[in-house]
This record gives sequence, structure tokens and C-alpha cells, in this order.
Amino acid sequence: MVTLARSCCAAATATTSSTIPYRRLKQLRAERQAAVAASAGAHGGNAGAGNPQVGHGEDDEDHRMRIRSLRKADRSEDAVVLKVATVGDCESGKTSFLVSKSELSEKDYVQTLGVALREKCLRIKNAKIVFSIWELGGDRLFEDLLPSVCEGAAAVIFMFDLTKRSTLKSVKEWFIKSRKINNCAIPVLVGSKYDQFIYFPQDIQVAITKQAMFYAETMGASLFFSSTTHNINIHKIFKIIVAKVFDLRCNISRNYNLGEPVVVY
Repeated sequence: MVTLARSCCAAATATTSSTIPYRRLKQLRAERQAAVAASAGAHGGNAGAGNPQVGHGEDDEDHRMRIRSLRKADRSEDAVVLKVATVGDCESGKTSFLVSKSELSEKDYVQTLGVALREKCLRIKNAKIVFSIWELGGDRLFEDLLPSVCEGAAAVIFMFDLTKRSTLKSVKEWFIKSRKINNCAIPVLVGSKYDQFIYFPQDIQVAITKQAMFYAETMGASLFFSSTTHNINIHKIFKIIVAKVFDLRCNISRNYNLGEPVVVY
């Protein structure tokens, strides 16, 4: 992986700055804006109709209860439940990564205090996988809760913010502490806010990408650069977790290219 990182960085020096911005990201942004505008026009400003959201006469608590009911309905007897732990510094993108914006309002995007539990359902052919996701608040005051988050987890997602290099450096400490509790879980390193990262200067992109690849290799972890706002690599992460847990063949393409969302596993 280090060799690949060096190749990636070497290729970057030969790339003009005009080719660095990720074209697909811009296309997604344009499509998203067009869809929102069209929906607002069609529904009188109530964009996003068709997605679960608070309707007329439904307060926030009723909405949350409805979401919980939907999640319980998704978990059937034939579903396979996998516990996944998520750790990382404050504001590293853990909550945004796990919570769908169609489910919760903007005011729910606050710092996690203690432990938050959520579920995500993934269908692979005829199988239903339910991820029981345990998110630990990034404040060091909550480290005593790390055992309850990591024990029994099939995978541990280590989150860092691509725009804050200090959160990547903290991954080392999170990794060491979590492995003392659970050394069998599959490690996954995820860099958030990729949509902001691509506009960083080229040399900074090279340095952070190289460091992230080195960390992933040292940890024996898969590596992803993701963006919640543009839905980049979110589903791939969970699909690869399933593939690794059950030793299944995975046909997801790897991506080492600078200026594009990294996928290494």
C-alpha cells in the first residue's frame, strides 16, 4: 500500500491543477441542486416529498417514533445482525456519516454525548443485513464507555476529518485502545468531508492521502474517503464490511487516484 501511495503522489506531481477537482462531484452537486429546485417548484417549497420526514401535524417526537417503528419492521427473523463500532474525535463526521438527512432534522446534528445506537439495513441478493451501529462520543470524557461500544463488534470504523489533520493523527490512539478490547474486529479507516478536501492545495492532498494510506496499512484496515452530503462511498463501506465478515467475493473497484475518493481494501 505504501508503494501505491508513492505512485499516487508521484502521479500528482504530473497532474495539472485544473484536473484535480473531481468532475463527478461537481456533476452530483449540480444534479442535486436541480432536483431540489424542481421538487420545490412541484410541491410548493416542500422539497424531498417521498422521503420520510416530519409532515403537517407531526412533531419531532412523533417523527422519531415513526422512524423507530420503520427500523423495527426492517429487522425480521431472517435478518443477520452485525454490531459495528464507530469511534473518532469530536466533529470527525461520525454522526453525519450514520444518520440519514431524510430521517432527522438539522438540529439533531449535535455532538454525541456518551453512546448513540442506530441501525442501517443492507440487502445483498436475498440476504438482509442489519447493522447495529454503536457510536462513541468523541470527547475523552466518554472513553470509559469504549468497552461497551467495541465488545462483540464485527467491525470498528475509525473516523477522521479529511480537512482536520489532527483527527487523523488521533486515529492511532483510538486504534490502540480499541484493539485492547476487541482484537478480532475488522478495522475500517474512513475519512469524511471529501467534498471539501478536494479543494485543498495539491501538496496538502498528497500529504494527507499518503499519511492515511500509511495508517491503513499499519492498522491492516480498509481505507475510504467519503462524503455524506454527496453520498460518496457510504454504501461501499458497509458492503465491504459484509464481504470481509463472511469472506465473500467483492467486486467493488479500488481507487488510488489523487483527486478522487480513495477506496482501498
